[in-house]
Amino acid sequence: MLKPVFRIASLAVVAVGLALIAFFAIQNYFTGGTSEDAAGDFDNVAPTIEDTEGSSTGGAEDETLKLTVPKMERIKDVTVPTAVADDEALRNNVAVRLPGTGLPWEEETNVYIVGHELGYPFTDSFRAFYDLKTLDKGDKVYITDADGREYTYEIFEIIIVQPTDLWVLDPLEGRNIVSLQGSETQKQVGENIPKRVVRAELKE
Repeated sequence: MLKPVFRIASLAVVAVGLALIAFFAIQNYFTGGTSEDAAGDFDNVAPTIEDTEGSSTGGAEDETLKLTVPKMERIKDVTVPTAVADDEALRNNVAVRLPGTGLPWEEETNVYIVGHELGYPFTDSFRAFYDLKTLDKGDKVYITDADGREYTYEIFEIIIVQPTDLWVLDPLEGRNIVSLQGSETQKQVGENIPKRVVRAELKE
């Protein structure tokens, strides 16, 4: 009498095990077996460039931003906190602004925002910046500060940089820009993957 019960229990255990294996296989497929490292080496420079921050007078006291990019399916009024773009921050957020980079109310600034193109399944990071590659010159980017002011940007440049190209964090003379950066492809262990950076200039 007990044999059918044991058989059913054994099958249930096997089914759960297979489900777990499938879950981790799918996650490994989407993340390349490692974190996608969307910020590359850029997260390591935060303590260095943070000293340049302080010209944010005249704007919102809260530096949290909202980001909308009409051509990007998952970027609709998403919250963008300021945080070092490490694995934890990019799992828990759609995107982050790198500390020490600009804020939209500054006259000469580079608001540098990073996110995963693939990210992690079942988190806010999943495919967050996947549509970054669909953006073209002339497309619009909208940022709203914590006081509700909206800043309209227009894309003027799309570049591919190496993880060591830290100059891309710098502001451009006399210009107010936002930079959106994601990984060009999945990162494998030991690889340095180029980064796609979309730059847009404030229009209003």
